[in-house]
Amino acid sequence: MTLLIGLALAGCGRQKASGPADSPKAAAEETEAATDPAVQVPAVPASQGARPPRTETAGQPLDGLVHPFMTAQLRRYVAENGRLPKDFNEFARAKMDSVPRLPPGTRFAIDPVTQEVKMVAQ
Repeated sequence: MTLLIGLALAGCGRQKASGPADSPKAAAEETEAATDPAVQVPAVPASQGARPPRTETAGQPLDGLVHPFMTAQLRRYVAENGRLPKDFNEFARAKMDSVPRLPPGTRFAIDPVTQEVKMVAQ
């Protein structure tokens, strides 16, 4: 199981190679998306420095590997309690006898948008 999760995470970092096969239409769409003010992220002032990315952003699904069993347990929790748990620890105490081990540098998080339990980077 750990090997499968490790392999899945290793494959997540691949990027599409740009090459002559890209069509002009695709390039135009990328340029349009890059210049769209709704898509652009505002610059951070130098005085504030770099901040770590937020994982629980409202309206944006978390980027991570879904854990099917814990997601099913989370949906049972929501059905019984009528709400999402405050955090993963509240859910784990209520619904899990034990929590599976994770690779170093990862943690479980509840995605409030999709109502799934995902393995995300710390």
